Amino acid sequence: TRKSESEVRDIVMEKMDLVGLIGAEKKLPGEISGGMRKRAGLARALVLDPEIVLFDEPDSGLDPVRTAFLNNNIDTCARVCHSPTGYGLKQTMGESAGTQDFDSIDQADVVMVIGANPTDAHPVFASRMKRRLRDGADLIVLDPRRIDLVQQPHIKAKYHLGLRPGTNVAVINALAHVVVTEGLVDEAFVAERCDPAAFNRWRAFIAEERHAPEAVETLTGVPAEAVRGAARLYATAANAAIYYGLGVTEHSQGSTMVMGMANLAMATGNLGRAGVGINPLRGQNNVQGSCDMGSFPHEF
Repeated sequence: TRKSESEVRDIVMEKMDLVGLIGAEKKLPGEISGGMRKRAGLARALVLDPEIVLFDEPDSGLDPVRTAFLNNNIDTCARVCHSPTGYGLKQTMGESAGTQDFDSIDQADVVMVIGANPTDAHPVFASRMKRRLRDGADLIVLDPRRIDLVQQPHIKAKYHLGLRPGTNVAVINALAHVVVTEGLVDEAFVAERCDPAAFNRWRAFIAEERHAPEAVETLTGVPAEAVRGAARLYATAANAAIYYGLGVTEHSQGSTMVMGMANLAMATGNLGRAGVGINPLRGQNNVQGSCDMGSFPHEF
């Protein structure tokens, strides 16, 4: 059963008392056995937000790392798996969280899966995604692998862009190039919801011929016509959603790729309602929460 915040607080207090941390914030580092500045903490992305708060939130009064250890040596696995999501979405949309809830998939007309294998890594959500695909939604897969979703009973991807590893950004820019140069931008959405100067700079950049599907075909290994077809399908759908995983984020191009996906969604107006959005598929149940609570050495 889920513990209440007060129950969690009692448990943490008991454990802190056992290791002599109660009142440690009032002592000098040299007065605490072992030297607190040499100690560190790891916040798990599997626990609830109240437990994370008690572990690393300075205002909680129970922060055994920043208050008792007197340092900022705290980290979380979420930094490794989805910090590019945090940075990329923060830079483009002002918030580091994914844009949708899980119910949103039921309204999607086109689903684009990038760098993820939902049937293996997220089977519960994948069952819901497959139900929507069986009900008629079109599927685009960007992955070097031929994942299960590409073709299985009653499901077949309309486009499988089997890009070469390391060419994520080239492919997402090529998709955006088609949107910009073929008049598929949702101009009304852009005018209402995007920064005009920033968007026009991006539009001019992405329209350059070097980003055309034909120009990057030899680099990415993806036929130009397949890229153009996928871009048109995504841009013209009533509701199109992007779902992505660690094939995007655990990568040297992770943050840039997240920004590229966000720009593509904004250019086509696929934000702000059910069935659309940028949807990171997390590796654990509270990756977002552990990030939001500041479980990083560079925070606070």
